[in-house]
Amino acid sequence: MKLKSDRKRSAQKIGLAVLSVTYILMLPAMFLLHFLIAPDHSIFVNTLYDLTFQAPSAAVILNLIFVVLAIGLVITGWGCYNGLLFQRIFLLLFGLSVIMAALVSFHEMVNNVPQYQGKYGWYSYFITTAWLTFIILALATSPILSNMSDRLISVLAGISGLFLTILVYEAEFATGFWQRLLFIISFGWMIYTFRLLNHPGQKRSEY
Repeated sequence: MKLKSDRKRSAQKIGLAVLSVTYILMLPAMFLLHFLIAPDHSIFVNTLYDLTFQAPSAAVILNLIFVVLAIGLVITGWGCYNGLLFQRIFLLLFGLSVIMAALVSFHEMVNNVPQYQGKYGWYSYFITTAWLTFIILALATSPILSNMSDRLISVLAGISGLFLTILVYEAEFATGFWQRLLFIISFGWMIYTFRLLNHPGQKRSEY
């Protein structure tokens, strides 16, 4: 039984390593890729979705990265949240929302029929759902972490997600920047937290 558990933890470590590399690749893709493909794109005003029509090739790269991260995080996090149905549900909803947002973006890019206008459309719906489920997941994960500093990080991640989600809609002069921060915080927090939960010495608090 212990050997099976060790193999499972080893597989999760490999998965987390792949996720970490993909996450690192996501950063220059979000902030630098448009310089090569869409010079007129502004990281402050324009969202990543806007790259769909400004630079389809950049959209393909970004959406593939997001899909890989979403699937990888759901698979890895599923094991970390063993026995925690509530957290598993919101982890799954987060992953599905990110994937659906990417698929909508692909569909509209191929068919050249944008369904996202300002605060409306399917892309906006799925990406907002992703942020809301991330916020709930971060706050719900805090109580199960044994280290107080890690609990605080989870709470701050959730609060930051809520604050940035509001800014995306209310402070539109920097919508693109707020959205990029949401991706960085949400994916980064999950990778960090799943590493903690996968660590052999980490004990989950019972609540």
